[in-house]
Amino acid sequence: MTLRASIIIPSNRRPCLEAALESVRRGRTGVAYEVVVVGELPPGMGALRAPERFVPCEGLGTGAMRNLAARGAEGEVLLFTDSDCIVDPDWLERAVAACTAERPIVAGGIRFPEENACDCGDNLAIFHAVHVSRRAGPRGAWGIGTNNLAVRREAFGRLGGFDDRLSSGEDADFLHRAVAAGMPVWFDPSFAVKHCSGRT
Repeated sequence: MTLRASIIIPSNRRPCLEAALESVRRGRTGVAYEVVVVGELPPGMGALRAPERFVPCEGLGTGAMRNLAARGAEGEVLLFTDSDCIVDPDWLERAVAACTAERPIVAGGIRFPEENACDCGDNLAIFHAVHVSRRAGPRGAWGIGTNNLAVRREAFGRLGGFDDRLSSGEDADFLHRAVAAGMPVWFDPSFAVKHCSGRT
């Protein structure tokens, strides 16, 4: 059976990965998918469960980590999120439905952690354009991260993935190249994650 989606999560040993994976496991979906965790697992973390697998690597930036995972991914849609994100229960189903041949790059909505004022403020400064309260529609490349991004595999390949040479800003670079190549970025708040970076 063809996998509809590959969920790609870079891991830099942060313990929040467990909660991120648990939120994916609790999801309600009939979509065939895999989860590819790439990087370094947190100390003492338990074993991954099928359909999760681990791609070990050290010393790579997050863009290069995502590229490494994407090269071995089997899904038609690549869903990028981060280890500090909690996905909504219907996230997978809605993300795959939103990412079509006509809209091959779709940014999902971000929920802010209201229980942490510093973290909420940080999210507001960076991700205000993709807060879940915003209306769906076309977006530019700014203010969108790879913590909730759906990209069709063929579009990702056409763009050559993320730039491995960049230590930061690889998401903005990728999206600017997409727009320049005639692949506008769409925003759909119906698939959302809560971004809890832990800022204090």
